[in-house]
Amino acid sequence: MAARVLLVIALLFIVAVAMVAIFARSRQDTTALASATPTATPSQSPTPTASASASPTPSASPTAASSASPTATFVGTPYVNATWQYSLVLPPPYRHSDVLSFKSPPPDPGQPKGSDVFTPRTPQDEAALTSNCETDCEISNYVARVEVWTDTGTMTPREWATSDRFGHSSGEQIVDATVDGHTAVKVINGTRGPVAYVVANAGRMYVLSYKISQLFPVPAGASREKLDAILASFKFA
Repeated sequence: MAARVLLVIALLFIVAVAMVAIFARSRQDTTALASATPTATPSQSPTPTASASASPTPSASPTAASSASPTATFVGTPYVNATWQYSLVLPPPYRHSDVLSFKSPPPDPGQPKGSDVFTPRTPQDEAALTSNCETDCEISNYVARVEVWTDTGTMTPREWATSDRFGHSSGEQIVDATVDGHTAVKVINGTRGPVAYVVANAGRMYVLSYKISQLFPVPAGASREKLDAILASFKFA
């Protein structure tokens, strides 16, 4: 009987130990599972830095290069002097003046061998005016002139323009220039008027000039722009 009681007690003890072991193992598994599962900690996503996108910078508009005013050009009538081998263009109403031009070479060695004058006046207007005057003449106002000198030797345009043959005026300026591709000088405010060009060709010296006087009214159709255009159109034949 005692042996049977001991056996029962032993069985109960074994069962109790087994249950304790099972309970402990179950708790261990639960703890391990809990520690193995990571807790999702909300991480603050980086706030995107607003990078200022470079807005297209407008390209600087090119600065207009200051350019000189274009020389006035006019459609006109060609004039050709076969004797002295040059040509130019006469904008209307400009024409060759028989009254003011040399019809033949003068005998005076102090004068050019040839001289052509171009006027804006009609023959009737020109006939009503006198050409017998020593300084400023109304008939010569706003006219262009081409002189041809043949006794200049080997002088350069500058040498001739600065010689006593050309004549001088207080305050005149002499600067380098080009006429029809030839080396020349430009005389500003000299004895021949506001502008005169001196250029050599074929052993001759050519003087291109125009007259403007403030003492007389401007002739109909005349302008300084047209006078400049006449001189600019000068070509050697």
